[in-house]
Amino acid sequence: MTGLRERLGNKGFHLDLLRGRGYPVPSFRVVTADEVRTGVNPVGVERLLDELRTEAAERMGLPPAAVAFAVRSSPPVSMPGMMDTLLAVGLTDDSVPALAAHLGSAELARNMVEIGRADLRTHLGVVPESPVAQVCSAITAVRDSWHNARAREYRRAHDISERLSPAVVVQAMAFGTGDRSGSGVVFSHDPRTGQRGLHGEYVPASTGAALVAGQVTPDGLARLKHDCPQAYTLLDRFVAELFAWRQVMIEVEFVVERGRLWLVQMRTATASPAAHNAVTVDAWRTGILDRNTALTRLSLDALCAPPEPRAAEGHARLLATGIAAAAGVATGRIVHAAEEVLAHAGEPVVLLRPTTEPEDFVGMANSAGIITLEGGFGSHAAVVARELGRPAVVGACFTDPLWLENPTATTVTVCGTTGRVWEGVVPTVTPPSDWPTDLLGTIPTDTDRRAYLETLTTSIRP
Repeated sequence: MTGLRERLGNKGFHLDLLRGRGYPVPSFRVVTADEVRTGVNPVGVERLLDELRTEAAERMGLPPAAVAFAVRSSPPVSMPGMMDTLLAVGLTDDSVPALAAHLGSAELARNMVEIGRADLRTHLGVVPESPVAQVCSAITAVRDSWHNARAREYRRAHDISERLSPAVVVQAMAFGTGDRSGSGVVFSHDPRTGQRGLHGEYVPASTGAALVAGQVTPDGLARLKHDCPQAYTLLDRFVAELFAWRQVMIEVEFVVERGRLWLVQMRTATASPAAHNAVTVDAWRTGILDRNTALTRLSLDALCAPPEPRAAEGHARLLATGIAAAAGVATGRIVHAAEEVLAHAGEPVVLLRPTTEPEDFVGMANSAGIITLEGGFGSHAAVVARELGRPAVVGACFTDPLWLENPTATTVTVCGTTGRVWEGVVPTVTPPSDWPTDLLGTIPTDTDRRAYLETLTTSIRP
C-alpha cells in the first residue's frame, strides 16, 4: 500500500486521482489518517470549510451560505457500508434562503436541512448549532465508527490490519434532488460476467444515500439517458476513459444536478474472480493490457472452477423475480434476521430482508444466499453479496405478495445468475466453460488444467 493511499484512504486517494485528471469532482478536502488520529481541530476545520465554500462558489456555482457537506469515511481499504456517512452537514435555518435560491425551491432547501439534522441526531444524539461544530462532530463520528462491531467483524473477515486507521473526506455536496437531477452508480463492466459496457442504475431526484443503502429499487440507465442525455454521454465516456487508465473494472458513484454531471466516488468494483478474469481477457484483446500483464492478473482458481450454475427452469413454483445481483445458486431455509442465521448454524439458510444494513454483515456472511425486497445493483446487499460470493437477488417482486405472510414452504432456491427465486429445492444447470484459447492456448489432451496454467504463468511472473 502506498503512503499516499494510506494517508488519504481509498476514497480520498481516488478522488485525488480524479481531480488531478480534470474530472468533474465536487470540491473536497481530506482529513488525513494522521490528523484523524491526532484529533479534530476546530480552527483547522473552520479554515477547511472556508476554503471549500470559496472553491465551491467558483467551481460549482454554490453561494457560500448554501454549501452542504458530505462527511465520509476513507479507510485505506474499501469497506462498503461498514463505517458511517453523514450528509448535508453544516446547514442551519440561516442556510435556507440561499439554498432555496440555488435549488429553486424552499421546500427542497428545508428538506435538505432536515436530512442533515436527521443524520446528526442519528449519529450524535444532538444537533450542534454552528456549521463548524456540526462538521467537527461528524468527523469524530465517522472516525469512531472504525471501531464499531460491524467494522471490526468486516476487518476480521477480510484480514484487514487493525493497525490501520481511516482518513475522512469532507466534500461539498452536489444536489441531485431537483428537476433534471438524480444520483446513481455505474460500472465499467457487468460485475456478474465481466462483459464490457456501461452497467448501473439511476434514481431521479435523490441524494444517493437511499440508492446505496438499498432502500429504493432504482431505474436503469435508460432513464438517465432520457432525462439528461448530455450527462449520460459524458458518463459513458468518462467511465471508458477511467477503465483504460486504471485497467481494472471500476465503479463510479455520480450525481446529476440540473443536467450537470459530478463524479462523487471511484473505486475498483467488487466482482467475482471469474468476472475479473473476463475483464482481464477483454483488456488484453483490446490492447489495454499486454499478454504478460494479463496472465499475471488472472485468477487460476476461477479458471479451474466450473462456471457459475443457474437454476433449471420449470422444476418448481416461481416465487419472485428481481435483479440478479450476485451469480450462483443457493438453497436453504428462509430466515428474516441476522440473528436467525446464527441460530441455524450448520444449516444452509437464505436471508430474506426488505433491505440489508451494515449491521447485517455477520448474518450475510453466514448465509447461503440473500434476497432483498428493495435495492438495486449498487445497493449494500448487492455489493456485499458479490464480495462474499453469495448468490443474491435484490429488488425481488413476489408473484404472490401473500406468500411472504403465509409461506407454503420453508425452503427456497435463490438463483443470483438469473434473478429468480423458486420454492423448494431446484436442480441446477452449469453452462459450458468459456476458455480464452487466444490468450491461454489449447490445453493438450490429458493435461491437468491447473498444472498447465501454472506452467504458463510461472515463466512470466516477476
